[in-house]
Amino acid sequence: MIYCPRTQLALLLLPQTIQHEDLLSHSKTEPNDSSRPHTSSDVSFLLNSHNTLHQISTAPATFQPPPAYTASDALAETFRLQGPLIYATAPTGHTPRYHLQQDFTFWGRPNRLHIRRLGAFESRALLSRASNQITRFDESTAMFVTDGVEMKSPSRETAARGKIVLESGMGITGKWWKIYRVTKSPWRDSLNPKNQARLQKYGYHAADEWDKRLLFVVRKGGTWVDNEGKRVGAELTESKSPGEVFTVEGEVEEKRRDLLVACWLMKLWVVKGVRWEGDRTV
Repeated sequence: MIYCPRTQLALLLLPQTIQHEDLLSHSKTEPNDSSRPHTSSDVSFLLNSHNTLHQISTAPATFQPPPAYTASDALAETFRLQGPLIYATAPTGHTPRYHLQQDFTFWGRPNRLHIRRLGAFESRALLSRASNQITRFDESTAMFVTDGVEMKSPSRETAARGKIVLESGMGITGKWWKIYRVTKSPWRDSLNPKNQARLQKYGYHAADEWDKRLLFVVRKGGTWVDNEGKRVGAELTESKSPGEVFTVEGEVEEKRRDLLVACWLMKLWVVKGVRWEGDRTV
């Protein structure tokens, strides 16, 4: 065995593909003198083209930014009601997105409908189960609660503020439904001392205390438009698959989509009712 400090160091850095004869020939050309200072030729030998570590360390950085974040249901367009769950069916697949719970009166009549959005972990867990039943409804995460006349949002994370009101009527084209957002008006509050002069002049009217803004109009055939007349959704009444189906159209942010789905459920609950097997045992 031939001892050479420089080549011994090279053995630690060079890959195993270098032949022993190459190292031996190099040791013959250079004197074995550990006291001699290292020269540029020594460095070039260690950092030659065969040195894999050198090639990796000197390679240009090719870091790429991470892909843009996409919410678990950001691509959901079509929603199917199969109580107590609502599934997003396209293009993200048949994935549970919302969870429902009903309250009943003493006589067994539906009294209130609670709606909440499922988390990503809950959706994945439900996909692995054979049944779509959920043992517990987490009321602390409810987005909306409706009694048919109005719908309120207990959560500040949702798009709705105040309360949502559903109205219906008849027009030239048939029956229509209008959905309003109603909020308390600070400028018309009867308890505000600044409004006393107006009250004395015009009198008190309960409707004056609220600001009423149109959100959606449901036209004949189940077409949904916003307050500007832009089409935002549609009810698919002739779907071949079981369950009621609602389609959200256009690019809609998550909170707006939650509001659309909740308003669709409120109307559906009033017109047809929303029932499922075991809804009184959850």
